[in-house]
Amino acid sequence: MKFSRKLTHAVVALACIGMVVPPAAFAAPQAAVAVQKSRDVALQSSGALTGAVLSANAKPVDGAQVVLTQNGKPVAQVISKKDGTFSMPAVKAGVYEIAVGEAKAPIRVWKSETAPAHAARKMALAAEGVIRAQDGEYYGDPNGGVFGGLDIITLWTVTAATGALVLGAINQSDLNDINDKLDQIVSP
Repeated sequence: MKFSRKLTHAVVALACIGMVVPPAAFAAPQAAVAVQKSRDVALQSSGALTGAVLSANAKPVDGAQVVLTQNGKPVAQVISKKDGTFSMPAVKAGVYEIAVGEAKAPIRVWKSETAPAHAARKMALAAEGVIRAQDGEYYGDPNGGVFGGLDIITLWTVTAATGALVLGAINQSDLNDINDKLDQIVSP
């Protein structure tokens, strides 16, 4: 009886730990690297790469540094104007990376005559990182959560559920012990 109770407690403890530890801790290392899809951009007829730098709320950003690199080497660098627009003259067709501050994106630049129909004629660049629903701040925490990326409500819910599971298992074990004692009393 004592052994089964200790075994039950050990299983409950392992289950609780499994609920709290993030699944990534048990995952095998990923060999594949995520590849960001490049955007097609058409040059102006003059050969200039043009666009605008916008903030997260779509307001023009004045004085943002826009850097165009190819194979890790800077090709062109400009500063956005008051209305957020920029123009990089004499850019050749090819594959580049364009950066505004820390935000970077791969682009494929085409001559205006050979650009596919879906290629953008002007670029719109975000001066800040991409903002998606519920990513980032949780209740004022700029690191994205309290514990392992969990917000405070989820953390309390997991804690309460874990506590309820432990109490339920202990109560069930106690009920089993009482039933065993009753069986011994009833049957002589």
